[in-house]
Amino acid sequence: MLATILAGCAQPPTVGGGSSEQQFRAHVAKLASLEQWMMDGRISVSSSKGGGSARINWQQNGDQYRIKLIAPLGQGGAIVMGDGQQVLVKLSDGQELRGTDASVLLEQMLGWPVPVESLRHMIKGLPSPMDQYELNNQSLVKELQSGQWRADFDNYKSISGYRLPGLISLSGPPAKLKITVNEWQL
Repeated sequence: MLATILAGCAQPPTVGGGSSEQQFRAHVAKLASLEQWMMDGRISVSSSKGGGSARINWQQNGDQYRIKLIAPLGQGGAIVMGDGQQVLVKLSDGQELRGTDASVLLEQMLGWPVPVESLRHMIKGLPSPMDQYELNNQSLVKELQSGQWRADFDNYKSISGYRLPGLISLSGPPAKLKITVNEWQL
């Protein structure tokens, strides 16, 4: 199949000082309040086990999420749904996996953990309090280290007053992922 989402947890944050830090803190506060959104784009994955690409549609409403992955040319796909307590993964062949942790279910399906809960914030360019990060010259996250995963952010776009990344590149021990955002809806 194909890989999807990832992140983790790490060490204390690092930011620069002065007005850059103030701009960043305002940006973080604004992003943290963004609980309902939809992202549509492309995801590609490569690992020692192979690789692939798919269309990704992620809908988030508070703790509830629905991530739809569609492989090219009818090669299959998956839907991952969760609410912070229960997770359901539906594969295009009709197989269903249920549990309480999306990372565990996706590891069963893909062969490596994919921490969906952390990525729901990371995909917006929002670090967790435990992540290490570096800012770009616009006081937005350029690089982020979350546990074993490193994320690079680029092509930020202004969407309804929010600055959101258009390209997220993730790398960790098991895989490399690239998410190219075609559309944000807030």
